[in-house]
Amino acid sequence: MLKIGNRLRILERRVDRIASSGLVRSEQTADVLAGVYRRAKRVQILALAPGGALESVVEWLEQQPKDSVVALVGHEPGLGRLAGLLVAGRPSRALALKTGGVCMLAFDAPPGPAAGMIRWMLTPSQIQRLKF
Repeated sequence: MLKIGNRLRILERRVDRIASSGLVRSEQTADVLAGVYRRAKRVQILALAPGGALESVVEWLEQQPKDSVVALVGHEPGLGRLAGLLVAGRPSRALALKTGGVCMLAFDAPPGPAAGMIRWMLTPSQIQRLKF
């Protein structure tokens, strides 16, 4: 994860908030990201845990400053379903992430159903092949 976290800086220079589910693996990944993005504030969002309410995560995202870069650290299939909700307007498994995979969404309007656009989506092996 440390190698992946360091390479993420190639694609995204800054992260303002790192939100995690509170479960062990999520917290460990968030710790790695916090080591890479040292200025990012850490928060726990229990709805990122398996079975959590996606709407609660969307409500939290809506409350973040407009220009914030937020990293959500959670679990499948929840993160993929959340991405589907934010991009297509309904939870979907079409955007399933592999363990250690990353998806970057961008918003021209406040985050909400069907408001997001996929900027990029990478598997762990693709991230590791990025060149500095």
